[in-house]
Amino acid sequence: MAKSKRGMSKDEKETAFVSYFLQHPVPFTLKELEKIGPKIGVTSMTVKDSVMAAVYDGLVENDKVGIQSLFWAFPSKAAQKREEKLAKIQSDVEKSRERVKQLKQQQKDLRKGREKTKERDQRLANLTKLRTFNADLHAGLEEFRENDPDILSRMEDASAVAKAATDRWTDNIDTVTSWLKTKSGLGDEQIAMAFGIPADLDSG
Repeated sequence: MAKSKRGMSKDEKETAFVSYFLQHPVPFTLKELEKIGPKIGVTSMTVKDSVMAAVYDGLVENDKVGIQSLFWAFPSKAAQKREEKLAKIQSDVEKSRERVKQLKQQQKDLRKGREKTKERDQRLANLTKLRTFNADLHAGLEEFRENDPDILSRMEDASAVAKAATDRWTDNIDTVTSWLKTKSGLGDEQIAMAFGIPADLDSG
């Protein structure tokens, strides 16, 4: 059993007319095009839509002379359109490359003077110790809560001091991170990766 022939899509109909215009570089009326349509696989009823689609896409020219609307496309005009489109694509690509270059330079500038140092590692280690100490104190509070009010009071004071120290470290890092986001446009993950900030810094 033979397969039924698939009808042309809108794009295929538009392309068929554009090709016909380029092969026959003279103006045509809509009535003439309706007769030509079936010869190139486009039904008469869809000729107008197909031709107007080509006009909207800038592939076919259209003008009214008296009461007649004329349609045409010259090879030189089509070549010019292709060159303009190619030039725009090349311009967009160049802009994208320049933007990538700028972002890489920004990242490089942000890293400058902020390389990984023993001092920064020590500060992060101290912060981790303070948080661990704070967690241990909270665990101890539960154990002594009902047994020794005096010990409980001292541990609560120590816990408050440890928490305040931890909060100061966290606030300082948050302040610097916010400043970097405003100045560089980088996101939290990019800044954390660039400067070695722990992912769970705000937890606890």
